[in-house]
Amino acid sequence: MAETLKSETVRPSFGGTNTVLVVVATDASLTKEEAQRVAKLASKGMERTISPAFTKFDGDILFALSAGDKSAEVSDVGAAAAEAVARAIVRGVTQAQEAGGVPGLKGSN
Repeated sequence: MAETLKSETVRPSFGGTNTVLVVVATDASLTKEEAQRVAKLASKGMERTISPAFTKFDGDILFALSAGDKSAEVSDVGAAAAEAVARAIVRGVTQAQEAGGVPGLKGSN
């Protein structure tokens, strides 16, 4: 499988239309560089729950922003964000209800 992926001959069966957009907001005071670090760490939560994530066939993306002035260690914020992102994705999938003819695991309203 790895060789097939390297040769770029695999195309997703879903046609590349599945995209996951994530925003991580914190009340920790972060510089631009620190927010980028938090985003990188938080993206691990997407990688834990979505396979494959961040392929060239989708638009998976994660943004991190700071809306506060609290002091926090960037690595701690990123680790907590990764866990929160993973849990949010799992919850979103397991709690999804049918909408617009697209089935959800929770069924219909």
